[in-house]
Amino acid sequence: MFLLQMSQGIAVVVGAALFGTLLTGCVSSSTLNIDRITLGHGGGVTGLQSGYRIERNGIIEEWEIRGGSTQPRSTAKVPASSIRPFFARARSLRLDTIHIDEPGNMTYWIEVSEGTTSHRLRWSNSARLPESVAEWYESLRSYCRQVSGDGK
Repeated sequence: MFLLQMSQGIAVVVGAALFGTLLTGCVSSSTLNIDRITLGHGGGVTGLQSGYRIERNGIIEEWEIRGGSTQPRSTAKVPASSIRPFFARARSLRLDTIHIDEPGNMTYWIEVSEGTTSHRLRWSNSARLPESVAEWYESLRSYCRQVSGDGK
């Protein structure tokens, strides 16, 4: 009797572990250890593109593309600890697993990168973006604008 109960208990534990593994396999998880985030927007009549490149080490570069040529506008160095929460939130949002590619006349994008691997989300209608991602995007963009002097 004891062996039967023990074997049933083991079967339950093994079954639960297998079920948990199957469930985990069905859920996309973040695969990038994000070391760079690029925010941008552009299009419209002028075709001008601009944005920010944020490095994990605290370097924030504001850039623009005019006539096919990328021009840096400003570079700031902030403590890495001040941008760490943005990187942590990007990972918890699993940005590298979200697939949105809906450019329009005026297109916005987020690109998360690790080394030479990157993943980009593009949208023209912010209503198509998950609310938590839209809030994170606006928060990081606002922070970058303040650091670069545009937000004053």
